[in-house]
Amino acid sequence: EAAEGRVVAALRADPRFVEAESLARRAVELNTRLRGPQHPVTLRAKDSLAAALRLSGRQEEAEAVMREVFELTRARLGDDAVETALAGLGLAEILGDLGRVTEALERARAAQAVLSPVIEPDHPNMQLTRQLIEVLELELKQEQAGAATRP
Repeated sequence: EAAEGRVVAALRADPRFVEAESLARRAVELNTRLRGPQHPVTLRAKDSLAAALRLSGRQEEAEAVMREVFELTRARLGDDAVETALAGLGLAEILGDLGRVTEALERARAAQAVLSPVIEPDHPNMQLTRQLIEVLELELKQEQAGAATRP
């Protein structure tokens, strides 16, 4: 954990990540003003902001932004849209980072249910989805095993 903390601190200090976040925030502001908060381009800019925040170790902030992207996409396109599933997958990754494994797994499985019928199994998004689910399932089993051994 100490090494991980040092990596996160180094990333936060890295000018490239600071610049990426700054550029993403600017893109969100401009697109919100010009196109509106629910426009697909604005939502993609917010997705990029969430990614920049996640990479700099600010998962709580990333979750708030990505949850907004997911909710707005779902409201606009519905639960069965590929875009909604992909936003949900991004949210699942962040939830997994935050240790909210059950919620992350539910979101990842929901994304898989939407994506599987319309995306080829070897597509990178499907590979990512399967890998994320495998990791989350393993983490959940470890959590449950740890809980079972505690008095």
